Order: sequence, then C-alpha cells, then structure tokens
Amino acid sequence: MTKPIKKLLAPKTLLLIGVGYTILITIAFLFPKVTLPNTENVSIDKWIHFFIHLILILLWLSVYFSFYKHKNVLRSVGLVFVLCLGYGIIIEVLQEVLTQNRTADYYDILANVGGSILGTLFFIKTR
Repeated sequence: MTKPIKKLLAPKTLLLIGVGYTILITIAFLFPKVTLPNTENVSIDKWIHFFIHLILILLWLSVYFSFYKHKNVLRSVGLVFVLCLGYGIIIEVLQEVLTQNRTADYYDILANVGGSILGTLFFIKTR
C-alpha cells in the first residue's frame, strides 16, 4: 500500500520544488541589482543566467515528464523549452519595466537560451 502512495507523492514534491525554484529566481531577478565582477569579457552575471536556466529547464522537464507520459517526447520537450524561454524573456521585460536599477539585456536572454539548450540536451541524453 505504501508504494502507490510514494508514487503519487513524488511528482507533487517535484512540482513544489519546481514552483519554489521559479518563485525564488523570479524574486532574485526583480530585486535590486548586485554588482558582479567581470572575467575575460563575460560577466559572471551571464554565467549565473546560464546555470539558472539550465537548472530551470531540467527541473521543469522532470516535473512535466513525471506527470505526463507522451509518445512524442520531442514535442513535449519543445513545449517545456519554449515555456522556459518565454519565462526568461518575460523576466527581462519585467526588469526593464518594474525595476529602476535593472535593465533588459539581450545577452542575458542569450545566456538563458544557452542554458536551456544545454539543459534540454542533457535531459534528452540521460532520459
């Protein structure tokens, strides 16, 4: 009896982690900007964006596939990929519109795309 209960709770726990992570990074992206040092033409900020989106897409792909079992994996992965990229773009727009000391940055979006691509490829390869 406990095995079916554990099976039902696992996706919900993963969903809570995904929602919590998304809320956490949304708050972090909309808080006042912290000045980060630059290293060799690429600021640490871009690497942070890269890894945040790598984790974001891995987490949401895991959530999605824990709830839904689709035959067309590529289409499902594409849906999550587009939603995560849309989220990244919306956050950049909100930084421009809602905050006074942050601006939208195309390079942040490129870092988001890079992290999302690597995360997606890693998920597909390990799935």
